[in-house]
Order: sequence, then C-alpha cells, then structure tokens
Amino acid sequence: MTNQKYEYFTRGMLEDPKAAAINYFFNIDKPHKFDDGVKMFNNCASDVYATLDPQNGDLLTDILYNFTDLFVVNEKTKEILFKEGLDKDFIEYIPFQLKNKKKKIIKGVQYYIVNPTNKIECVDRSSSKFSTRDDGVTIIEISCLHLINDKIPKDAKLFRLKECSNIIVYRSDLINVFKKNKLSGLPLSAMGEKIW
Repeated sequence: MTNQKYEYFTRGMLEDPKAAAINYFFNIDKPHKFDDGVKMFNNCASDVYATLDPQNGDLLTDILYNFTDLFVVNEKTKEILFKEGLDKDFIEYIPFQLKNKKKKIIKGVQYYIVNPTNKIECVDRSSSKFSTRDDGVTIIEISCLHLINDKIPKDAKLFRLKECSNIIVYRSDLINVFKKNKLSGLPLSAMGEKIW
C-alpha cells in the first residue's frame, strides 16, 4: 500500500487578485455537514446557488475558490475528474447556479460542488502542527500538515482526512493532470507548508 512516489497537497490561499471567489452557498440544509465528509445531495434543494464575493475579482476559473473549503469545479474539470475514475460512490457532484456580484445568474456556465466522502486516517501527528479539543486527541484545526503515506490506499487521488475532515487532499498525479489540461484556480499547499 506504499505511496512513496506520490506527493500530496491541500488547497492553499487565493493569491490572484483577478480571480473570482464564492463566500456562501444558499438553499443547502446544514451546509456545515460538508465538513464532516458525509453525503449531502439530499440536503441540497434543486435551486442551490452561490454569489460571487464582491471583495474579489471577476475571473471565473476552472476550479473556483471559495471560503467554505469546498472543492468547486466547472463542467470541463468535472469531465476530467470522471476520466480519472473519480465518479465513484465516494464522490458527489452537486450542481448549483452561480450569480454575479449583482446577484444575477451567470448564463452559459455550470459549476459543481465536489464532495469526497472517503476519509483516510493518515495524519502524521509527530510532524504536523494542529490544535485539539480538551481531550488532547480530537483535531479541530491543522495549520501545517504531514501525512503517513503508507496509510493511504493506492487508489486514493482525492480524499478527506479522517482526523480533520474539512481538509481535502489532492494527490500529485491528479494535480499533474490538472496542469496538463491547463486548469486554472487551484492554489496549493504542499506537505509542510502553512495551510492558512
């Protein structure tokens, strides 16, 4: 099960001032449950929407930054994920409408919340920096992440951390596919770099 040849990344901070970003999603029941890595399709109304944040740019990227730690992609990126085998039971694709800063629907674009529900326990507690609940065990926030690669299944290209399931992890071969297809909009933090 060793994955020594792969590197792993989490989402970094938005750096491009031209890039658009989303603050909130609407018409989702208990949206905080995304952080738990559970299936959410049944919590979403048929008219889920998000509005572009007025403090950010207007450039619609393939992978759209948001302040809720979700993985948001356009149709092109979704098709690439499907080709990479990421269309299985452990990933949901939830469509939503995108509205501009004037709260008008942006026509001709389709975005999806990509919700991985597979959680893997692989945090290297001896090297990572994190805070815990009062029990000293339950992780509530990670600022610098290191993983134990041997605990990651060989087919896991996109997953959540079991110990802190709001964090989504991307494997280097998937990132390379994104780069090959010139997908825009996913800032990355490598293992050992500050997440926030």
